[in-house]
Amino acid sequence: MPFFPAIFQDVAEAMATKIEEQLQAGHYGDINNRQAFSDTLATDLHDISADKHLHIIQQKVRVIDEVIAADVDAQIRDNDIGYLAFERFSSVTDERSKSNMDAALQKVINAEALIIDLRLNRGGAADMV
Repeated sequence: MPFFPAIFQDVAEAMATKIEEQLQAGHYGDINNRQAFSDTLATDLHDISADKHLHIIQQKVRVIDEVIAADVDAQIRDNDIGYLAFERFSSVTDERSKSNMDAALQKVINAEALIIDLRLNRGGAADMV
């Protein structure tokens, strides 16, 4: 196994597939606290990647006004798990982007855990880097 397996497309795709399968099967549905979710998710990802450097770190989400996304999907999934998928980041001066981000964050603000999906993210404006 390579030193940094998560940088390889096939490993990353296998990890994403595993999480989606576990979600669909309700594997995370009985988890009722952040630590248990973090531990379970880490185990699932390690099973695929064998990456000893991969860690799930849980922390309170702090919203930073400068983080604005134009195209964001926000959902609450099984067992109050928030999911944000960003397709791209737009300029911090784009009002539509700010409005979209505010609406997305309101959907997941009370989630017990949060998954941030950047797999399909195409990057964005230089002022976001």
